[in-house]
Amino acid sequence: MKVRPTHGLAALVAIALAAIPRPAAAQSTGISASGIPKSLELLATENARRYLRPVTVGLGSALNSRWFRSARVHAPIQFDVGIVVMGSLVPSGDDAFQPILPDSLVYGGQVYRQPFGSGAGLSTPTATGQGAGVRVEPQGDFRQALLTSGVDPASESLAFPDGYDVPAVPMALFQLRVGLPFASEVTLRGLPSIEMDRDIGHVKAFGLGLRHEFSHWLPEAFPLDLAVEGGIQTVDVEDYFSATARNASLIASRQFSVLTLFAAGAVENADVSIDYTVNNPNLPENQTTLTVDDRVDTRGRFTAGFGLDLFILKLTAAYSSAAYDVVSAGISFGF
Repeated sequence: MKVRPTHGLAALVAIALAAIPRPAAAQSTGISASGIPKSLELLATENARRYLRPVTVGLGSALNSRWFRSARVHAPIQFDVGIVVMGSLVPSGDDAFQPILPDSLVYGGQVYRQPFGSGAGLSTPTATGQGAGVRVEPQGDFRQALLTSGVDPASESLAFPDGYDVPAVPMALFQLRVGLPFASEVTLRGLPSIEMDRDIGHVKAFGLGLRHEFSHWLPEAFPLDLAVEGGIQTVDVEDYFSATARNASLIASRQFSVLTLFAAGAVENADVSIDYTVNNPNLPENQTTLTVDDRVDTRGRFTAGFGLDLFILKLTAAYSSAAYDVVSAGISFGF
């Protein structure tokens, strides 16, 4: 299977393509999955999902960040445009996972149960973890059968991919906010189609949010600005990766001259899907197309931050407690 070069977010997506355990000479020695081939495809897909899980959760948390810098909205036609950056902090508990090993294999017409052991207590790095991936050699009767056939058992090891020691899952987007009538505001953000690398391909993103400042209809003496906002964000890498994140927020803020303090509670979720094809002799067999689908279930988020309005320059920083905690910042220019 081809391992693609690594660059930022696209790199974290691409390294998942290496998440299938791979015996070095599986096809040449006649090893095959017992039962229907689909069972081994599911095994490979589940290992890939576990390996990629911190990227899935981190990306979902990052994409649902930095939608707002205040409960206040722009007046109609007013706008600001800038860049927002987010980083989801991967907890140490998600730096490794327990891989799943085949229950059985057929070799020389005979079925071998737990040919690589049970896997109990086995641990290997996730995509964001650190260190070399675990290598599991044949065991028991299967190992002896290989030796009897003159095959080096080490050549049939299951080699899991290394961790890339990534402490945070990053994301950066262009963002435009435009005021609408009736105390509302629309947010557009994303990336044009950019070729990160000829192997990784083109990355693009699009997001749409709508915010309504309902404190606009409350008495002027009310001490806080209040708003509700909903947003959806997508990211695509060629035709093999897609992610969609959704959130709905209740925002409160208070302005003190050039300083704005804000806090928000939200609900959010995200979906990630990766399609890829095995491109070398492997288990499952070559040219098998696998799909990894993962979901960050709906859960709550709390955000607190501040903004500075320095004439046309606007700066923002925030911290969110979510599926993964997120630090974010933004710079924009507008009126």
